[in-house]
Amino acid sequence: DSRVRDGRKAEAVMLKLSAEDQRLDQGETMAMVLAERGSYEEAAAWQRRAIESAQQAGQRELAARMAGNLRLYENRKPSRAPWRDDELW
Repeated sequence: DSRVRDGRKAEAVMLKLSAEDQRLDQGETMAMVLAERGSYEEAAAWQRRAIESAQQAGQRELAARMAGNLRLYENRKPSRAPWRDDELW
């Protein structure tokens, strides 16, 4: 919801989480936060690392889906729909 988006607060939360626990979904979320703040190059770098991690974990389908968000960041656009309903846990 655009009315409650706060990229700075989201980044502070993600930096704390990322320092404590390096998980694939956190890397992708950090990329989303950075893109939301307009830091598209940094977002793309985080997304590339997350894609590489997914590929190394043998999660090819996930890596392919994540490539869509990477294309958004490379085109200087945020991602606001990262997961399909069946991917939420």
